[in-house]
Amino acid sequence: MEWFPNSKVLVTIGNISIHYYAIFIVVGAAIAYFLSKKEMKKTGLNDDQIDDITLGLIFFGFCGARLWYCLLYNPSYYFSNPLRLLRVYEGGLAIQGGLMGAIAFALVYCKIKRYSFFRLADCILPNVLVAQAIGRWGNFINQEAYGQVTSEYNLRFLPEFIKEGMYIDGAYRQPTFLYESLLNIAGFIVIVFIMKKFFKLKRGDCTYFYLMWYGISRFIVEHFRSDSLMIGDLKMAQVLSVIGFIIGLLGYLGVYEHFFKRKKPTVIFDFDGTLVDTSKAIQASFAHVMEDHQLQSVVNDAFNAEILGPAPVSIFKKYAPDLDADELVEQYRQYNWDDQSKYNELFPGAKELLENLKQQGYHMVIVSVKPKEIVEYGLKMFEIDSYFEGIIGHDDVKEIKPDPQGIFKAIDLIKGSKDNAILIGDSASDIKAAQNAGIYSVAYLSYPCKQEALLAAKANDTITNLEEVNHILETVPCFSCDER
Repeated sequence: MEWFPNSKVLVTIGNISIHYYAIFIVVGAAIAYFLSKKEMKKTGLNDDQIDDITLGLIFFGFCGARLWYCLLYNPSYYFSNPLRLLRVYEGGLAIQGGLMGAIAFALVYCKIKRYSFFRLADCILPNVLVAQAIGRWGNFINQEAYGQVTSEYNLRFLPEFIKEGMYIDGAYRQPTFLYESLLNIAGFIVIVFIMKKFFKLKRGDCTYFYLMWYGISRFIVEHFRSDSLMIGDLKMAQVLSVIGFIIGLLGYLGVYEHFFKRKKPTVIFDFDGTLVDTSKAIQASFAHVMEDHQLQSVVNDAFNAEILGPAPVSIFKKYAPDLDADELVEQYRQYNWDDQSKYNELFPGAKELLENLKQQGYHMVIVSVKPKEIVEYGLKMFEIDSYFEGIIGHDDVKEIKPDPQGIFKAIDLIKGSKDNAILIGDSASDIKAAQNAGIYSVAYLSYPCKQEALLAAKANDTITNLEEVNHILETVPCFSCDER
């Protein structure tokens, strides 16, 4: 093992050399990964999904970067002996090819998994600017991606180590790596700290702005570079920059929306308090259980309001901590089975709404914290079971709302898009689940005692009667939690 054998290599171990360039690439990719992971988690993606996406992006991005470089730099040299394609240690990666490879993977992944491409792209591309900015310092170490000849006087404001690094082939060169690195950092700041905070963005805007910003930045920087990959008399990076800028501009202006027919979203209903007024049955069932265990003193107006929405197990853990919550839940369900037929009522307009949506071709499902069997019983009681193509109860998932697992399972049942769905619910946990899943949420203010918590949950829309759902479906352009 030998440390610091030359200015470009950190350490050599036998025949293996670890270059500074590789370290900058890895560090940049790692930072972009952690920033993107944080954003993707906000849209309901779990760790396993994020890791699968990341590995795919890295692999296909690397392949794209290598192939693009080989295709433009000296295709006859590389393709006459394909094994030369693997000699990455000899140099040769093109970031624009890497972007194309990663985007190709993302498009296929999103198609298979039924996600919007822009859900991933908006989370990832702004952070790619950070990786690009750091990676350019690897170019500096390798003395590549440099600019045209300039004078030492023009570099007088730079630190001495950069000036020395820019002395290449007997002349000072413009530090184009630094230009692009600073422009990439500026683009990241503009998107993340200005646009996201002060602009009302629609889905795809971060992606489109990335294309515009990077297109302009790279076009300017490429003008000063002296080692550009060429196609005829044109610098390929500038050609792609113009194309990327145009694609981004048209997308940001909404031009593409005129060419794609809007698809109907999956309509997801909660059961209790949304379609059926189950408040009296829930309160009666809880009262029976509490009375059986001499805990009737906790039953008051505040208690009756609190139990409308959460899973029964959480209520029992809070108000009967010394008892077995699972056993109490079983007792509650036995009472609730009978109490449903005594007390439950269909909300006004519920059946008319369901009939209208069915006639218009909407796919409808239910996600509830109740057991599936009890939901099925309630739907059949009011003869509305035929409107739904699937039911996800608490026994179908490992984690209940506000976890988005039930929503994703319901959408998977009908092979719908995970980025084109709307949930109508009556509790804060319903709204939070929709937000965690990245879909559009509608808070139904069916019970006065729950209105404050529902409004605080900041749903995309609120309604006071179910007929208003028709208007929302007709007027909302995109059914995602951030309306993108």
